[in-house]
Formats: sequence, structure tokens, C-alpha cells
Amino acid sequence: MRLKKQSELDQERKSFLITFPSDLSEERVLAMLRVLSSSIHSGIERIFGVKTIVFETWATSTGIKHRVLLPWQIADQVTSHMRHQIPGLIVEPDKERLRPVWKNAVEIGMARSSHQLKVGDATDLSTGILTAAAHALTDGESAVLQWIITPTAGSSEFSIMGTLLGRQENPDDIKDRQKKLEEPNFLVSGRVAATAGTEARAQFLVRGIVDVLKSSNGGSAYLKVLGGSSATVGESLNHAVTPWLFPCQFNVSELAALAGFPIGNPFIPGLPRASSRHLYATEEVARTGRHLGISNYPGHPRDIALSYKYAPYHSYISGSTGSGKSTMMANGVAQDMANGYGVIVIDASNSESDETLFNRSLGYIPYDRLGDTIIMDVNKSLDRPVGFNVLDQGHAHMVVDQISGLIQQLYPDSKGVWTRELIHHGLYALIDHGNCTIMDLMTLIRPNSDTEKVWARDVVKSVKDPRIRQFLEEWLALKDEEKRTKSQPLYDRLWQFNNRPEIHNILGQTESAFQMQDVLKQNKILLINLAGLPEETSALLGTLLFEALWTTAQSLKPARDNFVYLDEVQQMTKSSVNLGAIMARGRKHLFGLTLATQYLDGSKVSAETKSAIINNVGTKIIFATSSQEAKIWGNEFGHHITPDDFINIRQFDAYAKIRNKAGAGEPVSLTAAPPLEPMGNAAKAIELSALKYGKPIEQVEADIAARRSPSKSADEERPTLGSWKL
Repeated sequence: MRLKKQSELDQERKSFLITFPSDLSEERVLAMLRVLSSSIHSGIERIFGVKTIVFETWATSTGIKHRVLLPWQIADQVTSHMRHQIPGLIVEPDKERLRPVWKNAVEIGMARSSHQLKVGDATDLSTGILTAAAHALTDGESAVLQWIITPTAGSSEFSIMGTLLGRQENPDDIKDRQKKLEEPNFLVSGRVAATAGTEARAQFLVRGIVDVLKSSNGGSAYLKVLGGSSATVGESLNHAVTPWLFPCQFNVSELAALAGFPIGNPFIPGLPRASSRHLYATEEVARTGRHLGISNYPGHPRDIALSYKYAPYHSYISGSTGSGKSTMMANGVAQDMANGYGVIVIDASNSESDETLFNRSLGYIPYDRLGDTIIMDVNKSLDRPVGFNVLDQGHAHMVVDQISGLIQQLYPDSKGVWTRELIHHGLYALIDHGNCTIMDLMTLIRPNSDTEKVWARDVVKSVKDPRIRQFLEEWLALKDEEKRTKSQPLYDRLWQFNNRPEIHNILGQTESAFQMQDVLKQNKILLINLAGLPEETSALLGTLLFEALWTTAQSLKPARDNFVYLDEVQQMTKSSVNLGAIMARGRKHLFGLTLATQYLDGSKVSAETKSAIINNVGTKIIFATSSQEAKIWGNEFGHHITPDDFINIRQFDAYAKIRNKAGAGEPVSLTAAPPLEPMGNAAKAIELSALKYGKPIEQVEADIAARRSPSKSADEERPTLGSWKL
């Protein structure tokens, strides 16, 4: 009856693959084993069968793997304890455990087991075991070290009845084993087996592992190979059979050293690359809202989301190329559009790939929101450019200071007095004159043709502010050579706007195709693609657009949230407004940012932007990244995660701190959701937007030319009779 019950217990164990963190220490292994020593209870119930735990180290041509087999009744409890005691330990259900025919197999016994082995440094012994096992990495070969353990009740008499009944040792045994019993003890059965092309080779592989185990021999206690046929031992190993008599007894220090765990991060061929730890998602993490992915904590799959209640607290997504960053951003855009929120995407990634945020976002536009969608694709709307005049968005005088600050931040060598003066006085004059754009600035301060000179004088005459008018009158009175010299720094920075038709025909239209106020108040969809522009041009245009958005947002509070997605954020936050201030105030205006870049450290992200992201963003999601970047986020995420975790995290996995009612929340690990299925409305959206908001290029060019023509004087407008003027 008892044998049948024991066999059932052995067969019903659950098998798990375990992957250790790179920073595995002896201290953490000891802590785990101490907890395991109390997971199985001794007593009279053990007469009906002994619950045992099995640790295995397998070496095959595919590498070295570690397994643990657990009684099904306590499997969840034990795996939870293991993860808690060894942060970063990954325990996953195992469906790969094989039962090969072993060419050679031996059982390990122990003499004088009441005394301690001389295991010495656990790192050295465990490394030796793994090194010996690694000899079996050749095709067609394999080797395994198996330990079957159960906590002991303290007896040194290894009769099965004594063990099952928890019989206690006599006083002499207590004194003799006092040293060993200072730590929890386990009853242990060990087996080593190998298979290879020849029996001699298999014996060599087994002997290599056994010799390392025997290096712990010394003094009274020592390990030895027991008798028994190779076939019988191999069959017992395959089924992880609990023996009638346990031939060994280890304390936790001995077991930690002999288990074959990679203590101290040894460099062993075939040993799995250091894995990143999995972090449990508590119920404070939302399950609904903007869906981010699935918890990858083993045994606890669940949705991970950012509640829309906390989305206005801003998000930051970081990761190297191919990590999953752009997919997560695009999925967020898709969900926001589907839920009726305002969505603004500014993509400065400078890529023509179909996988860019802009191109993915096009595919996610819902059919019922086609009428709400504005598309500004700078390089692909040359025949019908969508106009945007930064001076007619309702905050023209604020724009003057913003543009001046922007030019000086983008080009520190342009901080001369004349540059500031020309921007200030020139733009104010254009605003006062009316029907002008930023593209007219260079024509005003450096007119070339006679027509342009007459137009410039007309603009100056129309200025009401006497100080602005006087400055420009004196400026236009300068000789052409002097004007060229003093305006050259500004010209060098703005020439790209004037000389690049795709920019000139957008910013040069007198009347904007849309107002930022309408975009925000009506929760429209605005998709802007800056791909194909030089980096400086992209930064200048992207920042102008972002500044216009934020300036408008501050003056209103829409009925629903507007979410702004900035890919390659460093390209468009070189503004005179501190990004931290935008984040602090943005949520009051339902203006939520989602920012992305590959790297904060060692990139072109300004110190101010870096600080704002770290300190002001409510939700941070970090995919696999560089070693430098990992140090930043290792500090930010606290003791839960090490920099190595950020480096070694798997593709499409991420760590996240998600804003919730408790604040920033505890870090969680997740597997990002795959790309959502496109809606199929991209082509229709582009067509409708071009018809509604684009203007034929011929009309744009004609309007620009007409705008810069001088107005006719009163005398010129009067008809003539003969040689007399009426």
C-alpha cells in the first residue's frame, strides 16, 4: 500500500524549468533552501508517502538547463517562495523533460553523514559541477545530476520507518551532530547519468561530475558511488523515484554547493544567458484602459493596462530598435482613436518604413473618424500641402518669443544681439501688418528685388508701434552689404525653411488649413510626419508645431482628453518652454503626452528633457536597452530590478511603473501586446484629408507671390486724363 502511494506521489510531481539571475549569490540560495526545509512537514502522515523535491542539472547539445520537480499540492507555494528568495529567478512549466536510455548511471551515497562535508566555497564547487557537465554539450550526448530531497526530522538513523515517523536521535547523536544541525537538514538521494556514442565516453562524463562531487570529501564524512546496475539507476533517475532509504543527509550549506546552481555568475559554455526577473502585478495595476500587454509573471497571466483616468499624467516608452517600443506606441494611438479621444502624432523618426509610428497610426484610423482626421505628411503632400501659419493661431505675440528662444536653443552660436533684434522686430512687424507668415521674415529684413524692397517698406509703414517702426526704418536704411553681414547668422538658420519647398509651402500659406484650437477642443486626429527632413529642419518644424499645440492647450480645457505622441522626442522639445512645466500643467488641460526615444543617456536629449522625463512622467515603460541606459532605470526603478535586468530582458518584454491611485506604483514586468490589426482606412484618410485641408501647389505659390507684392498707392489707383491726374 505504501509503495503504491509513494509511486503516485512521485508520478504526480509537476516539472518546472528554472533560469537563474546573473547575480545569483550563495546567500540567496541558502535562503531559498531554508524556506524549502519547512515546506514539507514530517510526522505520522509520512507513513503514507514522502513528499520530495527534485533538483536536476541537465547538459545536452542545446545547453545546460536546470529543473525542479515539485509535489503538485505545494507547487504554487514553493515556486512563489523560490522567486521571492531569489529575485529574478524564472520558474516556468516544463514540458520538455525526457527519459533517455542512459549508457551509464550511478547512485551517490554518503559515509558518516552525521558529520559535515568540506564544501568550502560554494561558488568553486558549483562551477566545477557545471564545467564537468558542460563536457556533454556535443551532439548525441547528455548528462544529468539529480538530487531528491526531503526535510529531515533530525534523525541520523536512515531506516525508512524512522524517517517516516520522524523519530528523534539519542543524546549522543545530538552532541555528535551539533555542528551539522546548526542549519536545516535534508535527506538526500543523488544520481548521475550520461549517454554518449560509446559506453566509455558515457563513463567519462559521469566520472567527471562524480569527481567534482567527491572533492568535498574530507574528515569523517565523504561521498561515494553506491552499487547497483546502471540500467536500474537510470530508470530510477528518469522517474525521479524516491528511495526506500535515503543514502545521504546534507545541511543547506552542503546542498547549496552540490546542487549545481550557477552561483557567482560563472562563464560556462551552454549556460543560459542571464535572464531578467519577473515582477508580480498586484491589483493596483489596472486591467482595463489603454491596454499595454500581459503580465509575464509565471502562473499569473493577466492584462496590464494604463487607466484612462491616469493617462493625462504622461507616459514615457524607451527601448532599442526592434524591442517593441513603436508597436506599443501605435497600439496606444489605435485605442485612443477608437475610444474617441483627441490624438496628435508628431513623428520625427526620419524613416520611410511602414513600421514607423506615423504609418502605423494611419492604419488605425476608425472609419467613423475619417472626417475628424488631418494628415500633414511633409514629403508626400507636395502637390497639395496642408498649410500651417504659426502667426495666425491666435497667440501671435507669444510666438515671437518662442521662435526667438527656439532659434537660440537650436543654434547657440546665433545668440548675437542682431539675431534677437531682427527676430523680435521683424516678426512683430509682420504680425502688425497682417496676412504674413514666418516665411516672410527673411524677405522683410533682406529684400533683394525692387519689388521686395517696396513691399518691405510698405510693411514697415503699416507698423503701429513707433519703436518697432523706427528700428526697421533704420535697418532698411543700411547699405545692402551691411544688412547682409548683420543678418547672416539668422539667414544661415532660416535658409532651409525658405529653400526647401516642402517646408516653405506649408509654413508659407497665409491662412492655416486648420486651427490648433479646433483640433484640441473638438478632439480631432492630427497626424504629422517629418520623415525625410534633415535633422535640424525636422527639429525646427517639429518644435514649432509642438509649441503651437501647447500654447493653445493652455487657453482651454476640452470636454475629453487629447493625447500627444512624440516619437524621437529629442527632435522636437528644444523649446523655450521647459518640458517639466508642460508635464506639470498639461494634465490640468487634459493634455497628456506619450514620449519615446531610444536613449536618454549619451543622446541628443537635453539635460532638461531628461530630468523632466525621469521626474515628471507618471508611467514609464522600458524595453531592452543599453548598459548606460540601464544604469539610469536601475536607479529609478529601485531595488526591485538591477541594470542587468534591463539589458537582458527578452524582446517584446518590458518593465513598467504604471500610474495608479497609489501614485507611481510598484514595478511590474510584462510582455507587450502584439500589433493590432489595421482598420484598412489609411488610403481613404489620406485622400479625404488632402481634399479638405490641402491646397493646390499652384495656388499656394501664387498666393505667396501676391502677398509680397507692394500695395498700390492712392495716386497709382487714380485714372489719368491726358497729362493731368485727377
